[in-house]
Amino acid sequence: MSAAKKVVSILHFNDVYNVEEQQQEPVAGATRFCAALKSFNHLDPLVLFSGDILAPS
Repeated sequence: MSAAKKVVSILHFNDVYNVEEQQQEPVAGATRFCAALKSFNHLDPLVLFSGDILAPS
């Protein structure tokens, strides 16, 4: 008997500062970031955040 292999998908991000929409890159702010995260939903990932979100330290 062989054991079935399992895949663990991890999405890690750190220090999110530009959350407002802007005229120049990076544009779309939080909307673009959320869309990027959602594009990985099919992997059922573990999402890890390890930084500042609103104000830098």
